[in-house]
Amino acid sequence: THEGKLARVTGHGPFGLTVFDCLVAEKAFYLFIPSHNAVYVTSINDKFRNGKKISSLINEASCLLNPWSVVETQNVEVAPCKKEGDFKDYEKPVCISFFHQGRPGWAEFDRYTLSPISLENPELQVLYDDPVLLGDCAPYPSKIWMKLKKLHLEMKIALKDIQPGSLTPEDPVFDPTPYFNQPLRPLMLLLDSLR
Repeated sequence: THEGKLARVTGHGPFGLTVFDCLVAEKAFYLFIPSHNAVYVTSINDKFRNGKKISSLINEASCLLNPWSVVETQNVEVAPCKKEGDFKDYEKPVCISFFHQGRPGWAEFDRYTLSPISLENPELQVLYDDPVLLGDCAPYPSKIWMKLKKLHLEMKIALKDIQPGSLTPEDPVFDPTPYFNQPLRPLMLLLDSLR
């Protein structure tokens, strides 16, 4: 990602085969699914059928990949952890409650390293694991488990070769031109087929 405005995420399956390739550009969202032989595209200002903007989903995904950003949301405060009794005093995580886009959320961080442990709101539950050191940065999780509650969808993400701060907006990884060699379809076609 670059400053939460541009993002490129590629999902690989067995044997390194690309399952999906997603690009969030300045004005559009592209999702290439090789098995469909198509790129699904939408404006980031478009809305889902429930009225939620694509850009708000992008903001939530950004929060998922940068859980420390919760400290920049509304009504942030250190709060008692839900399962505080399960920990010895020196093991207790730092728990934060916050409001983001009008909804409450909770986050847990390791008391000593500030590595994220979990993030949750009414629509999403995320667990972070296997933190790796990234230079001078806080340890970053190499494994992420995510559950989208309303969709009953679970994902496990394993990150490899994490390189913070290595991209600029001009980097070719953010150029959508290669997508234009594939058939373009509206993203809503894909979403409607999932219902």
